[in-house]
Formats: sequence, C-alpha cells, structure tokens
Amino acid sequence: MEGLKSEVSAIIDSLGERLWEISRWIHDHPELGYREFEASRLLASELERAGFEVTRGVAGLPTAFKAEYRGGAERPRIGLMAEYDALPGVGHGCGHNVISAITLGAALALSRIMKRLPGTLVVFGTPAEEAYVENAGGKIVMLDEIKTVDAAMMFHPSTRTTAICSNLCREALEFEFLGRAVHAAGETWRGVNALEAAMLTFTAINALRQHLKPGILVHGIIAEGGEAPNIIPDRAVIRLYVRAKTPEELKEASERVKNCARGAAIATGAEVKIRNYANTYLNMITNTTLAEALERNLRALGVEIDEPREGRGSTDMG
Repeated sequence: MEGLKSEVSAIIDSLGERLWEISRWIHDHPELGYREFEASRLLASELERAGFEVTRGVAGLPTAFKAEYRGGAERPRIGLMAEYDALPGVGHGCGHNVISAITLGAALALSRIMKRLPGTLVVFGTPAEEAYVENAGGKIVMLDEIKTVDAAMMFHPSTRTTAICSNLCREALEFEFLGRAVHAAGETWRGVNALEAAMLTFTAINALRQHLKPGILVHGIIAEGGEAPNIIPDRAVIRLYVRAKTPEELKEASERVKNCARGAAIATGAEVKIRNYANTYLNMITNTTLAEALERNLRALGVEIDEPREGRGSTDMG
C-alpha cells in the first residue's frame, strides 16, 4: 500500500502545473450558483479524457455531473466532491476553485491505479453550495445519487489544516411583506408600509438576540424595500440566515425569528409570507475513522496538523 501511495503522490506532482492552471482559470472566470456552465464543462471534460464515465445534468441540474471510474470491483464506492460556484461581488472568496482542482487532481491520480484496487471512484460535480441563489444546496438536490457511495469526502481550503471539522446548521428564510401603496405626501393614513414592517422585524430580532442560546447566529438583509421615496412601499423582502449547532436548536430559533416577522406584520397592518428560499443545511458529522486515516496520511507527507476548532460556517456537505 505504501508503494501505491508513493506512486499516486508522484502522479499528482506531475499534474501540478495543469491543476494550478485549472484552478486559476476557474478563479478568473467566476460563475454564480446553477450557472457554473464553463467550470462544470471544464472539469467534466478533464475527467472524461482520463477515462471516467461522465453523466451530465445529474438530478435535473444542468451544471451538476457524476464521473465514475471502476477499479477491480464495484464496491466500495468512494465519492469525491467538487464545488465550483462563486460568490456575488467577490468571486471565489470561498476557494471553490481550489476545491475543484484538489478533487480533480485526486481523481486523475487515483484513476491511474484503480485497476489494482477494489472499488469504484465517483466524482460528484456539485453546484450552488453558496446559499444566496434560489434552491441553493446542490448536494441536497443530488442526494439520491450521492447516497450510492459508501464514503464521501472533500478538502476545503483554509488558513489551518485539520482532518476534523465542524459547522453550523443553517436555515435560509425569506419574509415578504405586503402592504398598500399611497403617495407619501398624500393620504398616508390609507397606506400600509411594508418597509416599516421589515425594519420592525430587524428591531424585534435584535431584541431577541439576548435570549438566544450561545452560538446561534441571525443575520440578513432587506433585499427589496420600495421603488421611490415618495411612495409608501407596498412590498418589502427580507432574506436572512439562522444558524445553530444542532437541528433542534435551529428549529427553535427559526420559529422565534419567524415570530418576529409575524409580530411586525400585525403591528403595521401588513401581510407577511414566509418561505425557505434555499435548502436547509445541517451540521456535518465527521466520520472519525476516515478522519484519523486522513490525518495519518497527511502527517506522513510532512503536513502539520492543527487542532480542530468549532466552525461558524455552514455547508450542504452536512
């Protein structure tokens, strides 16, 4: 086995220049969630040329793909996750270009020795991890496909190297307030100000923070708040995240935040519609056996491992 590991390491070294080139290209051509057509095409084509059997448009998602390479047996099936969506405004601030290059490099190198190993290697191209787009959370949409593997893994860039990580559950809520538009210098008593309902919601949430359990986060924006300063807004939209350590805490905190919106609607006379605009992310539970094996191999390569610490972000990997 040590000989195979050395062989794979040498193959990855030989692929280094091409992997850097791909990472830089994806970085310089950022695409938002569910619109990562060029990044998806690039990664899938590289895998196809290496002999992987590629299926595009997995789970009805145009930028998702699955690439399989069978070794000496069908099982175990090992999944490697590639992410490649960018953030609005900042591009690849979360390093998904690096994730996709890492996953591609591991897959290409392993494919060279798969015939000497039992099992099947499966690369999943998973779009829209960043939860700002409608129905974000590509891995959740692709879950029926991903469930066919026996283990799944991904390497996320960071300022620290750990084999064990944690993150928070996350609910993406949208509050749409509907009021009645009138001229702001006219018969204002006939109007219902949807924007006031949105602002009052944030005031209520701020009053709630003191009474939320430690580690629960609530943060959001007013996505829409009217069209003209001389018109009482008849529509306002809040989009926000609620984050918590466990699904139970997330459910409780989300309901209390929803009540803030309901109360603001009652206070202003507005109507409020509440929905999830992206898939709910749960906290990731690390497979400690695999994590320990990863740590041993990283140390063998001379990588210094940092102590794990509590994460505050969220991911559809959970």
